[in-house]
Amino acid sequence: MRRAALAAILALVALAFAPQPARAFGKNKIAYRHFDWHTYRAPHFDVFYYPEEEALLDEIVSYSESQYLRLSQTLDSRSSTAWSSRPTPLPTSCTP
Repeated sequence: MRRAALAAILALVALAFAPQPARAFGKNKIAYRHFDWHTYRAPHFDVFYYPEEEALLDEIVSYSESQYLRLSQTLDSRSSTAWSSRPTPLPTSCTP
């Protein structure tokens, strides 16, 4: 009796880890057809949000715009000094 129970458990474990045929491949179904998204047009971004998230909208737009300004200033200052019209040649050998 104990051997039969052990064999049954081992068979179930083996079946659980056996490769399954790909019957559902390519049959993903879209669960929703209508999204209740709203759009907020900021100066540099379009923010898509659900009405439930509208309380966070000011904070998200403020953060996004401030980071946009920070990155623009950083990249503009680097572009005038760090970028060259000629590419830098790669080293022929690397030594530690």
